[in-house]
Parts: sequence; C-alpha cells; structure tokens
Amino acid sequence: MTLPLLRVWPRGAVVLLAVLGAYLPATTRATPAQAHVFVTVVDAKGRSVDGLGVSDFVVELDGKPQEIVRAEKAQEPPSILLMTDRLGLNSNYTAFDLSKALNDFVKALRTGAPDSKFALTTFDGPVVQVTGFTSAPAELDKALGRLSTVTPTAALLDAMSSAATQLSRAPTARRVLLVVLASYREDQSSVRTDVAGEQLRLSNASLWAVEVRGERNNFSSQAREETLDTGSKMSGGLRDVVASRSGLGNSCKRFAELILSQYDVTYSPAGGTGRSRLAVGVKGSGLRLLAPSWLSK
Repeated sequence: MTLPLLRVWPRGAVVLLAVLGAYLPATTRATPAQAHVFVTVVDAKGRSVDGLGVSDFVVELDGKPQEIVRAEKAQEPPSILLMTDRLGLNSNYTAFDLSKALNDFVKALRTGAPDSKFALTTFDGPVVQVTGFTSAPAELDKALGRLSTVTPTAALLDAMSSAATQLSRAPTARRVLLVVLASYREDQSSVRTDVAGEQLRLSNASLWAVEVRGERNNFSSQAREETLDTGSKMSGGLRDVVASRSGLGNSCKRFAELILSQYDVTYSPAGGTGRSRLAVGVKGSGLRLLAPSWLSK
C-alpha cells in the first residue's frame, strides 16, 4: 500500500493529490470517453466543503493535466455495505446503542440520497451476509434491531474479503463500506492483510471505519489497525476511534454527512496506459481531499 501524495500547486494553493489505479468504473452518466472518481473535500475542522466546481479541482494522468468535464455533488445513489461485529460484551455499548447509531446513519443517507442501496454483514464469529443490496428496506431495518451477540471473537479480514466481493457486484458504482467494530473483541481472521487490501482496492469502495474501545481489556491487533487505518486512507474514506456511546453515534452521523457531500469529478482521459497513475487534487489553502490513492501494480 502507498500513502497519498501531498504537493503544492503553483501560486501557493495547497493541493492534495490522490493517486488512483487504472480501470475506474463508469457511471450511468459517463460516456465511454469519460471517467470519474468520487471524492470528499473537508476544511481544517473536518467539515465538508460545498459549492466547488470544475475550476477547483485538478486531474492528472501520468503527470499530464486532463480536461475536467464536470465536478459537482454526486448524484448517483451510493451502494453501502454495513459491516459490524455487533459490539456487545461491554456494558458501555449495548445492542440498542449500535442499532441506534446504524439506524441514524441509514436514515440520514435515505433522506439525503433516497435511492441509496444498503446491505448488512456481521462478523462476530462466522461471517454472515444478513441482507443484500436487493433486500427490502424493511428487512434491513428489522435486522438492525437484532444485533445482540455473545460471541467473544471476530474475523474482520475475512469479512473484508467477503464484503469486497459483494461490493464488486453492487448496483451502483458509488460504493461505500461502513465498518463498526470493537477493539475489545479478539480478532481471529484467516485472510492476510495484503489480500484484504487488494480486494478492497478492486471493489472500488471507500472504507469508513468506527473502532469502539472499552475502558480496559482491549486486544492489540496489528492486522486490524493496518487494515482500518491504511485501507480507509487509501480508499478515500476515514477511520475514527471512539471510547463512548455518544462518540459512536457522532461518528456515524459525521460519516453520513461526509458521504452525502461527495463530489463526482468527471474527466476525459487523454494519454496514459491501462495501468496509468491518476492524481486528483483540490485547490485552496487548508482544504483536505478524501479520495482513492491506490497505485496500480
């Protein structure tokens, strides 16, 4: 995995360039001669930045400037896979707390993007696809009300592998993986970190993760930390670590707001090869760009 590239644009504007592997998915609005990428722009306080247009973004392909056709608030509905180990095992985080946080997230997306698609996977113990993208909304709502668990272990990377496969067949090209998990639950994944990371890259989904910690008895896991931290950064998402039920709810609400604020940056590729390096930047001092930064191998 390779970290995003920070550069300074001429005239002093700060630009955060995100390097993205080739084979970008096409949207229903893009022609064969166009490609696009979903990005989020935040200010120094982490708040979403609205009202940007074509002149505020920069796209390069193998170092060559590309023509930006559109840069607007994303209109395509997101396909969002909710993935959780159901927390539990800690009196500070009950099934009700988790259900409320996820329900609030879903409600916000349904309000801001009514055609959003959702699926739910759990990974406390075995990985289970509870609902799919074609499931009725009422089925998801019912499942979110039954998230209690007594299982002491989890399998995050196994679930990531399963989620990536499911997301690669998502009904829309705007793909999101929201993970809510407990660090006080021991992880017993069998999938390697590099395999899970590559599968996430190929799914073209952004990873948004909320890691919940208890007051004590948290398990250290290098594989979990690397997957969540590096995977979220390189896929154009975010990772939060919280230590209270209010923090859990606030993170899910914040993630919903940032996902709803995504821009669809559409450009006309010129030059490059099938394994080209794409760099997307935003102009303006103090702005931060959340965008995919995978490098093709």
